[in-house]
Amino acid sequence: MVGMDTDDETLLHQVQRERNTTAWNLLYERYAERLYRFLYYRVGRREAEAQDLFQETLLTAVDRIHTCRESFASWLWGIARHKLLHFYRSQARRQERETPMSQMDQALEEWMDRFETHDLPDELLVQQETRQFIGAALSALPPHYQRGLVLKYVEGRTLEDIGQECRMSVSAVGHLLFRARAAFKIAFAKLTQGELTYDL
Repeated sequence: MVGMDTDDETLLHQVQRERNTTAWNLLYERYAERLYRFLYYRVGRREAEAQDLFQETLLTAVDRIHTCRESFASWLWGIARHKLLHFYRSQARRQERETPMSQMDQALEEWMDRFETHDLPDELLVQQETRQFIGAALSALPPHYQRGLVLKYVEGRTLEDIGQECRMSVSAVGHLLFRARAAFKIAFAKLTQGELTYDL
């Protein structure tokens, strides 16, 4: 008998072996909101695109659930990242012209200046090209870096709040964000300079 307290591994086995819909529903309830939020911020807070990617991710998960051989959360987020990368490539193909390098350099400089001490700058997020690069750079980072940056700079959470949610000390959160910022800057710079593609 499965319930709210059943661990992911047991639920996953129930779905894979018995196609247990109750087990799947429990996994869905456990991760749906977090998954949608993950996608929502990576497409520039556009609800329609986030909903499409959310549904595509879940449909793929249902179809390929028998292939999951790792933690369900890591596997599900892997599917979501692949959907995002496909989305970025599709968006890039629709563009009729490339963004001038001077404009991207200016956006990069402004982003880096703001990123150190401020929340995510909305004036940059509304720019389609920059938004795509930001999303791609975030997706290139390890999951714990992504989570830390989104909690701090997108959701505006305090170090104390992040520490409680991630079960880390405030000092550990500070070190995590320092490393995450450095990794993000490298990935973002490589993307804008053409040294890194969306196929991360």
